[in-house]
Amino acid sequence: MVNKNYQNKHIGTDIFNELAQSLKNQNFLKIKLAYVNDNVEAKCFWHKLGFVEDGKTSKLLNKDITQLQLDLTKLS
Repeated sequence: MVNKNYQNKHIGTDIFNELAQSLKNQNFLKIKLAYVNDNVEAKCFWHKLGFVEDGKTSKLLNKDITQLQLDLTKLS
């Protein structure tokens, strides 16, 4: 999470893009993660970066979570 004073300045996006490119360069094929369903900001952020729901949901500490994945082979 980026400090509220620095949000909407593409810092999180830039950090993630560097990470994703580094993983791709190391021949990783996918990134998988999950977000808590009631965290709308997280859902929007990950979708904005190209993650798609993989159809898997579960519970963690009594919270519903949705799993996402990003296909690194599609990055330029």
